[in-house]
Amino acid sequence: MADPVGAGFVDSLARPGGNATGFMQFEYSLAGKWPELLREIAPGVTRAAVLRDAAISSGVGQFAVIQAVASSLGIEVSPINILDAGEIERWPVQVPTKYELAINLKTAKGLGLVVPPMLLAPRRAYRMKRRVSESLQRLQDFDIV
Repeated sequence: MADPVGAGFVDSLARPGGNATGFMQFEYSLAGKWPELLREIAPGVTRAAVLRDAAISSGVGQFAVIQAVASSLGIEVSPINILDAGEIERWPVQVPTKYELAINLKTAKGLGLVVPPMLLAPRRAYRMKRRVSESLQRLQDFDIV
């Protein structure tokens, strides 16, 4: 369920009411980053349009977050409802294909955060593999292996 509140299944995310439990497919706070990024790359922007499909219930919550963040940055946003894919046929569309996670361990430690080992495993595994490879190379250089 993309937006259980917007679809009317629960009263709110904080207090869904009834006996509801589950996971959302979309984290709305992520949409709040878009106006922030826009402000960073185009500091003079005062107005922006948000393309949305009015038939998708998650668009309501997503637009609300965008609007709240944009107004705090002095950006006026207007929704443009897309009713037919033909309307935007020639417009560029970009979809992320890769996500990367970066954790500043020094900052996390300073904040008293504990970073789960699972998040560190790929990096540590890479370093361990590199060290083993370097050690084997040194041993081969001395004809030990």
